[in-house]
Amino acid sequence: MISPNPETSTLKTFSGGFLKGLGAPVLLYEQHALPSITVLLVAAPSTPIDQSLQHDWLAIGTDFQSVVNAHGKAAQAASEIEG
Repeated sequence: MISPNPETSTLKTFSGGFLKGLGAPVLLYEQHALPSITVLLVAAPSTPIDQSLQHDWLAIGTDFQSVVNAHGKAAQAASEIEG
């Protein structure tokens, strides 16, 4: 909120921060409830790792090929419009 008197706003801000600062040492002795630790169970992969990697590389290569083809078509269309 913008106050018409900036000195009052500054004084309120300073005094609020000062009072919170005085209470800060008390927070050192406060009890904090820590969240419980979640245990995750990880199962072994059902497919061999070499097949998984082969499948991933194939998917990545297919994605790259489609991007290269789209860029080539766009570049060719742009050159035809300019030329």
